[in-house]
Amino acid sequence: MNINDLVYERLLDRKPPGEWAIRPLNVLLPSGELAEGLDIVIDGDSIARVSDSGDSGVADQEVLLWPQGTLMPGLIDAHAHLTFSADGDVVSNAIGDSTHMQVARALGNAQLALTKGVTTVVDCGARTEVILAVRHASDSGLIASPTVLVSGAPITTTAGHCHWLGGAADTTDEVIRLARQLAQDGVDFVKVMLTGGNLTAGSNPKQLQYSESTIAALGAECKRLGKPLFVHAHTENAVALAAMSGATVIAHASCQDADGRVALSASTVAALKSAGTLVDATITVGALDGHLGA
Repeated sequence: MNINDLVYERLLDRKPPGEWAIRPLNVLLPSGELAEGLDIVIDGDSIARVSDSGDSGVADQEVLLWPQGTLMPGLIDAHAHLTFSADGDVVSNAIGDSTHMQVARALGNAQLALTKGVTTVVDCGARTEVILAVRHASDSGLIASPTVLVSGAPITTTAGHCHWLGGAADTTDEVIRLARQLAQDGVDFVKVMLTGGNLTAGSNPKQLQYSESTIAALGAECKRLGKPLFVHAHTENAVALAAMSGATVIAHASCQDADGRVALSASTVAALKSAGTLVDATITVGALDGHLGA
């Protein structure tokens, strides 16, 4: 059993009443500094204090020794799809799996993330009713899980990227209506597929799925609803358009040209900076499969 398993058990039903402590070799502080000789004191679900080793006031038998380990703040997975499989057959599974199977897969993926040190997961696309159930299970303590933030079904066109998640809307009115429905359902943010994507057959990642006026209207509506807008965008035109429309986060921002080359101009970078828009580049996905994100 490794240290992750030990801490995981301690944080579940085996945690003792009152305070206990972890004594690692190093602690990675929020400043980025590595510090030695510290005890991290846990009380319930929170860090109570950090003290010098041996000075925590915690009984010796309640100190979890980790002499070769480094303790660090929880990781944030800023772009996940908890209901997706990792077996290379994502779309077939997403379409063919029952609702029960999708919930089970998502719960399993959430728990696996927690054991690897991820304490917050941002789910950027799943069937709305499924991922809301998963978030409820996490929030209510039914399972040990990271904090889960969700978009529900991403807004996309008929036959558009990830249409099989149930978020198809074509006209501006339909897009606004779906955004309102998602907000009513209780999502944490709204996700829209401004371009096609690499994961969906027949979808074109180099072309817009929505007009400038539609995206501008969606941006204004999300602001009114108080919901951050996440925009999937694979072209430079889409990235610039998303920034102008009030996107909080742009997923991928790969800026592929007609030949598939990546080029992010200084003017687009300036537009992103001016708008205060964050970029979720999903670099690892691109490195693994030759595509620049899904």
